[in-house]
Amino acid sequence: MQQTPLIELLKDGAYADTNGDGVVNVGDSIAYNFTVTNTGNVTVSNLTIDDAVIGVTGLVVTPSILAPGAVGSATTTYAITQANIDNGGVHNIATANGTDPNNNPVSDNSNDPTPLDPTSPDYDPTCPTCTFTDLQQTPLIELLKDGAYADTNGDGVVNVGDSIVYNFTVTNTGNVTVSNLTIDDAVIGVTGLVVTPSILAPGAVGSATTTYAITQANIDNGGVHNIATANGTDPNNNPVSDNSNDPTPLDP
Repeated sequence: MQQTPLIELLKDGAYADTNGDGVVNVGDSIAYNFTVTNTGNVTVSNLTIDDAVIGVTGLVVTPSILAPGAVGSATTTYAITQANIDNGGVHNIATANGTDPNNNPVSDNSNDPTPLDPTSPDYDPTCPTCTFTDLQQTPLIELLKDGAYADTNGDGVVNVGDSIVYNFTVTNTGNVTVSNLTIDDAVIGVTGLVVTPSILAPGAVGSATTTYAITQANIDNGGVHNIATANGTDPNNNPVSDNSNDPTPLDP
């Protein structure tokens, strides 16, 4: 009788807010479910699953021996990395492996029961059967700025020739890496002032300083009112910006 050893692997992934903070970040996870069906006409044994992207090798299917028509399953949890979030999700494909009654290998690459539409921006034409687990990106930055008068010429009087030293602090308050960070402040003539470091991972802080030479008009006005803007780009090269707040604002 002709033997037809065949198996079918289905795989899906579901994001889990492991740390319960309501934001996709490192420390969260993806729960993967694998279903193996014996679609052939012979028993298949020693069933395991490999998935290189998420570091799975030899994950045992339960049961690991399937008669024709029988179904086995396996689960695993993957810890999300910052690179995954910066990529907007995880594309991966798994392989189920087993042996037929003659000890010959039987395998199948996974399909997703709910595959991406080819028109989706997340669709990967190089891996049309990949499972894609979306990780929501939230690009955000916060700019704080303060200014301190400096009696540059040391005469004890505010006059032309003195200066204001401005300190800028940029914090990445989102969940993706932000790059190319610079600061603009039109009133004091600052354009493209580079933040150090200019690439910030979530939670990281960068800074910049500049000195502004006081004019007679500034003194006549009794001071300088100004607002700055921090600009950067997210991993998709979309702009990210924030207008400055003062850590010690004036009372209304």
